[in-house]
Formats: sequence, C-alpha cells, structure tokens
Amino acid sequence: QPPRPLRPFTSAMGEGRLPRRHEQVKALFFILLLAGQEVQAIANATGPGAKNASFSGSSSALGETEDSAQGVKPELFAQPEPAVTHLATERGARSGQARSLAVALFADWQWPTGTELEFMRTKGGEDVPTKGIDEVEVCASLGYDKMTIKTAGINLGPEHSDPMVKLVKGTADRTKCRFTDFDMAVDIAGRQNGAAAGSQATVKAEMGKSNGPLKLINGGADELTKDQVNIFFMHGGQYFLCYTPDGSFGGNDGSEVQENLVSTVIKVYGVYSDCNDYDGCLRDERWECSFGYKGQSVQNCDFNFMFDGGRFGWGIQVGQKSKLTWSAAFGSDVLDASGQFATTDPKYCATDLPEQTMFDTSSFGSVYMDIDQSTSATLPPVLATEETAFTLAACYCPNFNLERGTHCSTADASDCCDSHVEFVQQIGLIYFWTIRICDYQNYQTCKPQAPTSYRYMRVIPQQKFVVRVDCPPGGGCLASDANRIKFVASIPSNDR
Repeated sequence: QPPRPLRPFTSAMGEGRLPRRHEQVKALFFILLLAGQEVQAIANATGPGAKNASFSGSSSALGETEDSAQGVKPELFAQPEPAVTHLATERGARSGQARSLAVALFADWQWPTGTELEFMRTKGGEDVPTKGIDEVEVCASLGYDKMTIKTAGINLGPEHSDPMVKLVKGTADRTKCRFTDFDMAVDIAGRQNGAAAGSQATVKAEMGKSNGPLKLINGGADELTKDQVNIFFMHGGQYFLCYTPDGSFGGNDGSEVQENLVSTVIKVYGVYSDCNDYDGCLRDERWECSFGYKGQSVQNCDFNFMFDGGRFGWGIQVGQKSKLTWSAAFGSDVLDASGQFATTDPKYCATDLPEQTMFDTSSFGSVYMDIDQSTSATLPPVLATEETAFTLAACYCPNFNLERGTHCSTADASDCCDSHVEFVQQIGLIYFWTIRICDYQNYQTCKPQAPTSYRYMRVIPQQKFVVRVDCPPGGGCLASDANRIKFVASIPSNDR
C-alpha cells in the first residue's frame, strides 16, 4: 500500500503555522540543539586549554577564535540584560544565595529586598547603632559619625562607582532627586575655635546646604558606608535619602534614571519648622515674650505646636518622651567704640542648667515641661524684681536617653528627658522684651536705681515722656538705626 501523503498546508491552519506534528518535531530539534551546544561549551570551558579561552561578548568581532572554531559561541557567555540581572538578583535575595550577583542599574531599578540603613554614634568608646529596613529612628541635633547602607548580601558592583546621598523631604520620590527643591538643611555640628562664644566659627554637618551630598565608599561587597563624618539632623519629621551611583544629581545627561530613594524611612524625633534656608536656621528662630516693670503687664510666654491654634508651620515628631526647657541667660552684648553692636555672649542647650533666678518657679513645678501636638507649654512668670531684657535659648529633648546614647524606648521611657544634657535640640531664641517709660529730658539716665531714677510706671494725658525699648541681647534688635516702634490699641486682635 503506498504511503499516505502529507496533508497539504492550507490557509485554514493560519498564516505562518505548521501542522502540530511538525511543530513537535521542530521543538524537539531545538531542545536537542541547545543541549548539545551547552554540553560542548562546558566541555571546552573545563577541558584542556580552558584557561586561554575567551568568553568576551566582543571576541566574535575580532574574527574566529580557538573556541569558536571548536563550536563554542562566546555570545552565550555575554553579560545578560539588566532586566535579567534584576530578576535574578530579586530571586537570589529571597533564597539567600545571590552574593555573587550585583545590584544592576536600569530605569526603575529597586534596592534588593531587605536593604537596611544604619546610623552609628560613639558613646564612651562604644558604638551605638540605630538601624532599620522599613524605618530607622534617630534624634534631632544628636551627632552620628557613621552611616551604612547594607544591601542584604547582594554585591554592589562597579556600576556604583561614585555613590552619593543627600537628605530630602519625606514627600519626595525618585524623580525629585535631580532637583534641589526637596533638599533639606541640617544642623550645625559644633564650633571649631576657642574664641569668645559669639565669635566662634561653626562646623557644618554633612548632607546639608553647606557641604552638599555625602560621598560613600563602595568596598565591592554589599555595603556602602562612610565613617568619621558629622551627621546632624536639624528638623524632626520623616525624611528619605536620595541616592546616585555616579557622583552627581541631575545633569540632564540621561543618568537621572539611575537615581533612587534609599527605601528606608528616616524618622527624626524632634521639633520642626518651615525654615530651610541654611544649615542651623532652626537655632535662630525667634520667640518673642515680654514682661512689665515691677511685675505689671506680664504676659504668658507660650510654646504651642498644636495642629489647631499652634505656631504656623511648626510641629513635633513625638516619641516616648517630649519635653521643653530653656538655657542659661545670655550675657550682655559688647559694643564697639562707636556704640555699634560687636559680639554677643550666647548660651547653648545641653550645656548649663536652665536659668531660674529670673523666674518665679515657686509654684511652677519642673523646668522640664511636657509638650506635644495636643499640649502647649508655658514658661514661668518673670519675677517682679527683674528690670532688664534678657535672652534664652529654647531647648527640646528629642526622645533622647543619655545613658543609652540613643533614642528612648518604651522600656526606658522613665529615664528619658530628665536632665538638661538630654535637651540637645535648640529650637530658637527666646527674647524677653521690656520697655522703660522715661522723663523726656532725662531718658538717657532712665534707670531704676535711686537717687537718679527717672523711670516711671505710667503716664497721664498731656504728659511728655519717652518710651525706651530695652533690646534683649543676642540679636534682639537690629545692629542699625532701622528699628522702629508704634502705638496700637490694647485689644486682643492686635497681636504680632
């Protein structure tokens, strides 16, 4: 019997399709072909002469090599596409067996699962770390001298040749890293010389407006790190680190797609304001308070960060403890020969005990006052015997435990914020103003001391008098003749 003829190809099979048996034969042929090439490639790579074999993807462009002559195709050993490496990296991170893979860079690349951010500070010669994968907790104005990004066993390859980070707002995403609009100012790290307090040069912290992004070191493993640095967060709140692998942010050269946010949220315990112009600007924010002569017309000096009715643009990232206090009183300003402002004698938070001789604390309680997003704090009243303007620094304890050297936890909250040295965040200057009502002829000697006292408590209609404003030290008034005053009606709506 003659063999059955093959079924002819018809349009009913569909364009470009083969009968099922043909498709099966074709699939089997390709499987055998690939298996044969893989076996031969392995044999050549591991057999004699393997040491001299070249598996570069570009070797075929130079002509036939010894391996290509034996049937080994160098392109089979070329570097895979970034997307393939990314998938392999993610799979390896889940199985814990991908140490030999690298974090590849391509559009929309992500950090390996389990990437961790760590900040380290030293206390008494011991390292005190704070770290996290989803979130890391730090304290405002507390110094950290080392930062590490750990990529969970996935090596950071040569593509990360010049890694840098900068601090940005918590509302930023990776597309904002190329701009400066979301960059955050940081606190100052200290003062670097032995001059008078008002003349000391400041040391700027890393990642801020002054020093710019922080360069990290890629050691070729699964860590990016930098030690012996000054990292001081200024504002409380939640923030991110923007990351670039090539040493620059932006540039409009196409490399912006490689920029990314480090996936860990940085939760900074502390007070925040809307100042972001320069590093340390929070320290210079003003709190205006006043008191009257011989205890009259004393107004409460309130600190209010509440959502409803608090100071606009201000708030707190609260931890287990949230308390407010103040510094020692500033010394008198020094004027030059022409009577112009020369230097100040400031006092700083966490150095000296809070000033108490100028306040009536007899029924006040603790000088460490509770404050949060629903509770305001009021300073004690000024003593009736106080007669001159004065200045203090406003100091906040950002959930800091000095004994542990890091942020407070639920277990040790009772030991937190109970000493002036834990109030490390300076959140502005408190200017206590007062005025003198003086005789219009003798206002230059308008002093409270007898017998040449020309200071009055009140005036009557048609009486001539001079109002003399006492400027609080430390920049209460401008160092010029541009200061002005005016009279307004004494009604509640006439506030600042």
